[in-house]
Amino acid sequence: MKLINSYHLRSIEERKFPIIFFIILSFMIGKILLNIKIIDLLAYSFFGITTALGFTYLLFRFKIKTSLHTLGLGGILGFVIVMSYDYHLNFNLIISLLFLISGLVAVSRLKLNAHRPKEVYIGFLIGIITQWVSYQFYLLT
Repeated sequence: MKLINSYHLRSIEERKFPIIFFIILSFMIGKILLNIKIIDLLAYSFFGITTALGFTYLLFRFKIKTSLHTLGLGGILGFVIVMSYDYHLNFNLIISLLFLISGLVAVSRLKLNAHRPKEVYIGFLIGIITQWVSYQFYLLT
């Protein structure tokens, strides 16, 4: 379909279609999980992913590219923090390892010249913050 030139997705234009696709996919998965009524916390996590990708798409309007690698790791870290908090479980070791892995991935993205530091930080923060915001909506329901 010639929507992308390479799997590296270096330009903002190449990132638009995959982001839209994953916004729709993560929203649908969230709705399906919410209808099951057993794993609502996970469903809201997928809504957090949808929100994070939506913010990423909005940033394209300002010519700002974010690191989707660090966004994903920030989202996973945010979800583990939320689970630890909500279920009163000690996931400190997992959280520490995720921070370490996130740092390693961020450094590798910088070393490969795939991103600038700002893009790495923005992606990571959006990932964590949207998980916490989706958890706050979960508490309201």
